[in-house]
Order: sequence, then C-alpha cells, then structure tokens
Amino acid sequence: MMDTVVVDSSVAIKWFVVEPYSVEAHYIIEEYQAGTLTLLAPDLLYAEVGNIVMRWQRYFPRLSG
Repeated sequence: MMDTVVVDSSVAIKWFVVEPYSVEAHYIIEEYQAGTLTLLAPDLLYAEVGNIVMRWQRYFPRLSG
C-alpha cells in the first residue's frame, strides 16, 4: 500500500523556491516520482501558488529576475 500525502501551496512552492523545509519538500516530490507516494492537493493549489509568486514579485522584485 502506498502512503498518501496532501500537499498544499506552502509545500509546493518549496519545490521552486529555497525556504526552510525545502529539503523535506523535495523528499516528498522525489518519493512521488519514484512511485512510492501518492499526492493529493486542494483544488485551489494552482491559484494559491500563483498568488505566492505574484507576492514574491511585488515584494522582492530584485529576486524575481
């Protein structure tokens, strides 16, 4: 039986931005890619991650490119 993890935007954003607990977030995605973990996510995940990216660009323009 595969383990199941619910991933919200605070975890998903750590796959792209280095923050505290990014290592643990990468472990989750690596286990999913290896086929040993099932991921579930809220319906609003894409909107929430987009909101985080928009805020990063607004408040940290030098870091966003």
